[in-house]
Amino acid sequence: MVEQIPIGWSASGRYSPVQDRFGVKRPQPGEFPPVTERVNQSPDPYRPAFVDEREVLRVTYQGDDRCQLTCPGCYTGQRLDTHPAAAVDAERRVRVPFAEFTGHLTALGAGLQEFFLLGAEPTMDPETSDAMLRWSVEHGLTVTAITNGAVSPARFDRTFGRALEAGDLYKLSVSLDSTDPATNNRLRGKPFAHERALATIRRCVEAGAPIKVQITVWPLNYPTILDTVDELYDLGVRAFAFHCGSVEGVAEFLRHGLDHIDPLAWRALCARLYAFRDAHLDELWHFNFPLLYFTRDELREEVIGDADLTDAYLRHVDRLERGQPSVKPCHACPALDVPQVYVFANDGPGSRGTVSLCNVHSADPDTAYAVYEPGSRRFAVVPDPARNQMQAMVDSPHLCPAMGQATGGRGSDRAQTECGDLFHACRYLGANQIPVDERRFYDRYDQAADFYRAIGLAETAYDAAAEPYLARVRRLTDGVTSLRQRTVEVLRDAVENGGLQLARISRMGFSEHVLTELSPSQEGQRGKGFVSPARNRR
Repeated sequence: MVEQIPIGWSASGRYSPVQDRFGVKRPQPGEFPPVTERVNQSPDPYRPAFVDEREVLRVTYQGDDRCQLTCPGCYTGQRLDTHPAAAVDAERRVRVPFAEFTGHLTALGAGLQEFFLLGAEPTMDPETSDAMLRWSVEHGLTVTAITNGAVSPARFDRTFGRALEAGDLYKLSVSLDSTDPATNNRLRGKPFAHERALATIRRCVEAGAPIKVQITVWPLNYPTILDTVDELYDLGVRAFAFHCGSVEGVAEFLRHGLDHIDPLAWRALCARLYAFRDAHLDELWHFNFPLLYFTRDELREEVIGDADLTDAYLRHVDRLERGQPSVKPCHACPALDVPQVYVFANDGPGSRGTVSLCNVHSADPDTAYAVYEPGSRRFAVVPDPARNQMQAMVDSPHLCPAMGQATGGRGSDRAQTECGDLFHACRYLGANQIPVDERRFYDRYDQAADFYRAIGLAETAYDAAAEPYLARVRRLTDGVTSLRQRTVEVLRDAVENGGLQLARISRMGFSEHVLTELSPSQEGQRGKGFVSPARNRR
């Protein structure tokens, strides 16, 4: 493994909520500054006029908009020429010329410290990807990269072999969503994805490469996550990152079998991930996940960090839910001034490149923070309020301006759950940042896993062409806060309206509570093979 190089995230010493994203940290109460200290409360969307006049220390770079996979949930999928969700403009550039790549990085200013090669998939152009990594190292940058890993060893080595051999790569992320082949391949869009990605992970582990496995969580793979982590750990993986799947940019996401994870289910999974982290703390070198949803107390103590300001925010949420005009009392979005940007090298006027402040928030294809001007070789901040991304973030009523897009249409920051209200905030406010009760919601995980297993089972009873099944689930569970009751509603509907056999449900290992709830309304079905496992044991 290459030496882990610390990155100084602010020349001014100002706290940045992404500065501690590496490693395995256990923050203590009081270490996370209040929102008024970590986020500029008076951001100016138009000054400075050029990006190189502000502090930019890290760039995530997408320069080749091609990928051999067709992952239905890819958050850059709307830009890819192989993605099924959207037609790609035939006149739009999909590969950045190398000279313009160097111009883009130079245009970010002299303070740049880290280059993160996003791709889209770096192995689609091995030689150019290698050249980008080499140029970045030669210019004093720390380099990281991500790949889906679903390629031949020869192509992988052409892309990353030199950088790995030279020790240039600080970290290489490989995406794998499940060690269950069928689950992973459905989420990756190709039948070869699992086999090839897992082979790549094995090779990297055996070679001692600084590999991290990145897992995106969807309804389909939620029940497999913990087994996946255990199996990868047994394989030798010692670095992990987890993302709650965002549906931003995914056309007809419900039709693709995608939806945002239930807030309580997500926090329940986080509690189990905390437990795994603590059990293997001495061996892990990276382990991070966003908490995303927070209780009132967590808002007050850490996320906002000020009691009066939190109360004002909660009143703001109440007004919005009543349909009353309201302006949020504080800015909590780190994208407003954190020294990290995303460059989409083939977007914008003439496909010459744009700067985004967030990889989730993009109101429309014409919105950006800055666009590249080839003549001056600079990124000029967008002067039009209707197209300036930061202006849209400032005007957003939500604590996280990307919330509605990421969650597939949620209208309020508040999510009502059986364990109380949870509130959505930025994904960067995660496990490496905020001290929380790590076991909170731990006991809800089995119920959440039951819920998503029930969805997977019940889906088989319906014709997806008639209605996207997850759209049906949204209708069935609307207003139902109990995870157990949601499971019952999904399974009962599948029995009564989809022809799912109760005997099949009884063999799937659902909790006794769920089976008992199903039984009374189906007395006549017991003779058809439905027997509660617990009753059978008695």
